[in-house]
Amino acid sequence: MLRLSDAHSSNNARAVFLFAADLVLIVLFTIALYLPGLGQLEFFRHTEADRTLIAWEMLETGDYLVPHLLGSEIFTKPPVYYWLLAGFIDFFGHNEATVRLCSVTAAILLSLCIYVFTFLFFTEQDFKVECCRARARSAALIFATFGQTMLLATLAEIDMTYALFSVMALFLLLLAMQRECLLYYLIAGVVLGLAILVKGPLALVLFCAVFFLLELTSSLVGERAGYTLSGYLFSIRLRGFLMALILGLAPYTVWLLMIAGNAGFEQVDQVIKSEFIDRYLSDGSRARGSFFYVYALLSSMLPWSFIFFLPLAVAALSTRLSGSRGIGKTSGERWRGYLRTFNRQPLLITFSWLTILSGFLFLSLAEAKSSRYIFMLLPFFSIVMADYLHSGGAELICSTTRSLAGYIFRKVSWPVIVRGCGDSSVFCRNCSASSFLLGVVFLVMLFARLIYVYVYVPFRVERYSVRPIVAQIELSLRARGEEQQSIRIYQLDMFQRWLTYYLRRNGVEVRRLTEEVISRDMSPNAVAYILLDAIEEGWRVNQLEECQIRYSVVSRLSVGKDIYLLLEMPFDALAVFRPKRLIPSVPETPRPGNCSKDRFST
Repeated sequence: MLRLSDAHSSNNARAVFLFAADLVLIVLFTIALYLPGLGQLEFFRHTEADRTLIAWEMLETGDYLVPHLLGSEIFTKPPVYYWLLAGFIDFFGHNEATVRLCSVTAAILLSLCIYVFTFLFFTEQDFKVECCRARARSAALIFATFGQTMLLATLAEIDMTYALFSVMALFLLLLAMQRECLLYYLIAGVVLGLAILVKGPLALVLFCAVFFLLELTSSLVGERAGYTLSGYLFSIRLRGFLMALILGLAPYTVWLLMIAGNAGFEQVDQVIKSEFIDRYLSDGSRARGSFFYVYALLSSMLPWSFIFFLPLAVAALSTRLSGSRGIGKTSGERWRGYLRTFNRQPLLITFSWLTILSGFLFLSLAEAKSSRYIFMLLPFFSIVMADYLHSGGAELICSTTRSLAGYIFRKVSWPVIVRGCGDSSVFCRNCSASSFLLGVVFLVMLFARLIYVYVYVPFRVERYSVRPIVAQIELSLRARGEEQQSIRIYQLDMFQRWLTYYLRRNGVEVRRLTEEVISRDMSPNAVAYILLDAIEEGWRVNQLEECQIRYSVVSRLSVGKDIYLLLEMPFDALAVFRPKRLIPSVPETPRPGNCSKDRFST
């Protein structure tokens, strides 16, 4: 956003043009990184297939409030992401590229959001416009080239959309606190409500933590010296924050009440307990060590984590490398000089560090850990890294790289390589060190993306494609006289649901086996087809034999290490099965055999 005082200046048109040019540049760079080969790779994650199947069933049934997976209600996530996915499917058609395009769009919008807010906050701190543009552009491109950003932007997963709304809500909160404007608090609350309706109330924790930490910081530096307790309780900051909380929680609360009206309050209690309380306190399936997020962050931010900490690593290793002590001393001195300036950092940098530290601490204390959970902190890391690059860090990195290359190649006459390692003037006379680093990283990540698309994807599709299995299942059923329109397959524990997705795309109806499905589909002398994972669910075949139920193996299928069985059996024999509770993170275990028909339980 440009300052109003410049509105009538002769340079305003040029500044607006350069601002728009930066936005276009970011869009073009992100498109070049994310779009190549977007739909070439088949689904190989059950979560991608789940999200797509749920959105597909929304379009088929017209029920946009209660998500369904293979005909069964599933409340593990709120519905907003499925609405977006259903919109993309309805508008662009049904294929892998379409459903992944939702994440690509969210990644592009998040990069633009980082640029706009970084530019805005640095402008508010009276930085020069060119300096603000450079920092904002670097922050957006650094985020776009993080390894985990490139991964999640090209998958039909919920994380990128969740990060978009969560980060926007936090930026708007900072803007509201800085300007003490009630309207910004209300907008922040609406965006927070969208974030909660995408993945649940985790965003609320960070929203509250950052607000109170900023208030504490303001009190410590004396900004609240003139406030009394009663004056603060009625201040715009506190009133606006409380209104933002109410607006953020209201849509999710309404959704939970609708679930209670549809499935009972026990289902609401189960959703809250299994998805939030148990996952934070006792989810053994995702238990990790206390320092898991340290190396998760380093790996998620590659290659920038390597570039960012290279001078520090050289300084640490300088005592061990006999010829590099001068390099380490110089690097260490420059790093310490940069760290000393933290107490004089702009508000956005302080805000970014508070967000990073509070989010890192909260997630590290949880029992369940995943590198995806910490992804929403990466935009703030990109802002800190951009500020570091433009505060002398880029020159430090380049000089350290050049010195280290000179030390490694000192006995080899490779002057161009030695100079080129960190010397932008070798390739571009007018390039700054930060622009040189951004250009090199972009080219490296683009090359890595092309290698992924044209080398890894064909290899994986050739070895692990499930399309031949889908065709074989259809041929086996047609050989038994089943018509395409009447084919219906049932699943219990739903392993490898990407196979289910491709069966549905080929017109085969697949349903999860539940008591309601049995009572609805039951017909005299009917047969049922059951698809089992032979490795994970092989014990169910033993259960059929133990209960002396007649069945036949229609097909035995394999792809990679996975083996599947397609069984045919009398429909009334399905009641001996006990499918697991429909929460994908809860594993199923064999139970003692009991052949009575009233053993069915969901």
